[in-house]
Amino acid sequence: GPCRKEAPYLTRLQEKYGKSGFTVIAVNDWDEDAATVGKFAAESKLTHKILLMGGKISPKLYGVVSSPTSFWIDHKGIIRSRSVGFNVAHVPEMEQKIEKMLEDRKLKK
Repeated sequence: GPCRKEAPYLTRLQEKYGKSGFTVIAVNDWDEDAATVGKFAAESKLTHKILLMGGKISPKLYGVVSSPTSFWIDHKGIIRSRSVGFNVAHVPEMEQKIEKMLEDRKLKK
């Protein structure tokens, strides 16, 4: 569903901003095995990192109750914001968040 719709956009964000220091780390919270996730990633041409077995961890440690949930974490590891759900119309807002965090990182060096 929404996670599969979001995934290609995450790869695009990684490709656009990765050289500037931004990293996408997706967490598969359906606890699918590596072969299943790998097949989907290959078919969808995903290039961002995908962690496995997040279904048991994400609700307990991070309060994730709905997917997709995105955490916007700065260069110091501080969660700056959180968003739930995905809609293509939100991609410009996602880019603005990334650009702001990258700019803040430059200013604090």
